[in-house]
This record gives sequence, C-alpha cells and structure tokens, in this order.
Amino acid sequence: MRTNRANWLLPLLLSAGSAIFTLFLEEWLKIISTPLFSNEAHAIWAGLAIVAVLSLFVLMAILFFARRAEDREHKWLRIEDRLGTPAEIEFEPVEIGIGKFNRRVSEYVSKAAPGDEIVVMAHYRLDHSEESPRVTQQYIQSRQEYSQALIEKAKEPNITYRRIICFDEGPQHGKICAGRVKEWVIDHAKQMVELRKVKPGKVTLKKSKVIFGPDVLIIKNKMAAISLDIHDVDGRAYTSGVLIFHNPPNGDIIQQLYELFMMADNESTPVDKVPEE
Repeated sequence: MRTNRANWLLPLLLSAGSAIFTLFLEEWLKIISTPLFSNEAHAIWAGLAIVAVLSLFVLMAILFFARRAEDREHKWLRIEDRLGTPAEIEFEPVEIGIGKFNRRVSEYVSKAAPGDEIVVMAHYRLDHSEESPRVTQQYIQSRQEYSQALIEKAKEPNITYRRIICFDEGPQHGKICAGRVKEWVIDHAKQMVELRKVKPGKVTLKKSKVIFGPDVLIIKNKMAAISLDIHDVDGRAYTSGVLIFHNPPNGDIIQQLYELFMMADNESTPVDKVPEE
C-alpha cells in the first residue's frame, strides 16, 4: 500500500515542482540577463528561485530513496511469507505447569476462519482415567479454556470439527464414561453430540483403537500440534509439552498428519451418545 502511495505521489510532486520552476523561470531569466543582484528585488527573486529548484531536487531524492526502501521492505516480506513460521515447542514440568501449551494451541484454534477444518485425535491410556494430584489448578483451567475454544469455534458457521478418541482397549471396550476418561472429556463429548444435531457432517465424534501415540490437533493446511510427554521410571509424566508446525514451511508434515487422521477416521466407530454405557 505504501509503495502504491509513493507511485502516485511522485508524479504529483514532480508536477508541483515543475509549476514552481515555471513560475520563477521568466523572472530568473531576466535576472541572469542583467548583473545578478543588481537590485534588492532581483536578489529576492533569485534566492526564491534557487530555493525552489533545490527543494524540487531534494523532494525527488527523498521520494527516490523512500521508494527504494519500500521495495526492499516488500521483498523481505515476500521472503518471510515464503519461509513461513518456524516450528514451536513449549515444555513445562507437571508439578508447576500453568498450561502454557494449552493456551498456545487455543490461540491458534481461535484464529481458525470460515472454511477451516479442525481435527483432533486423542489417546486415552488406561492409567489416565483419573486426574493426577500432581496437576495444578492453573493447568486444569488452561485445559478447560482449550476445550471451550474448540467448542466455541465449532459453533461458528462453515467450521468443521472432528474428534477421534483412541482407547488402548479398542473402541468396543473403551467407553466415554466416568471412571474411564476424565470429567472434562465427557463434558466436551456431550457438547459435541449436541452440536452434531445442528451441524451434521460438520461435527463428528468417533472412537478408535490407538493409531498414533501422541495427541494431535490439526487445522488443515495451516498448522498441527503434537503433544509431547516425558515420563519418569514409574511411567508418570513429569514434563508435558507440545510441538507446533506451521504452513509454510512445514506443509508436508501437516498434510501427512492429516492423512493419518483421515485413515483413522475411516476406521473409527461413531459415538451415538455420551456418556456411554
């Protein structure tokens, strides 16, 4: 936009400069045809003419270098667009975690636009059915914000939201119910079932065997987030985090993860009601 402004300002200022130059040209010719500064009037007019001409050249120089700087800026912006956003990683210990990665992913979910497709594949291990006493209240709050961000975005027109819940014991024995999954998962699934009634085909909830160990969230063609957990010798997660890819430059990775999700979706079982019996 600034380059376009320079494009029309340049001829405008050149025209104004030419008018000023023409205004003083006749008197200037009179001055140079007689001894310069022969009287006070000639001196004033000559001075004004010289100032006008010098101002014109200064304006032309300023516009020239401003346009060059603008062109360089746009070139760098085009390069940045091609390079894209580097991958991100967020980590924090479970005992002091405030859910930075939950909030980070929530930000990207909130930025989803009409026409976007959000897909989530979450793995629920047998030993993760109850809330760990090591988890902080701040983390629980961040997880609730993440859950709500997905539901609110799914309510918007022309947004698709698909979720697959993966059970270690498979879809036949794995149930979305108390004692098997955490309470927030049941609440989230209930809201999805209600949304599915008003947005059939745009909101889907399924369950499956484990296809991919980590949890995955993908906004098709835009970004993907993979959960990362580091466990201690007893198998308990003591550090949790997320790895986020952007397109560009990681469009191929995002596409591969999306294809993995669709493969799992085709083999998954729809969830009819929540909680399941």
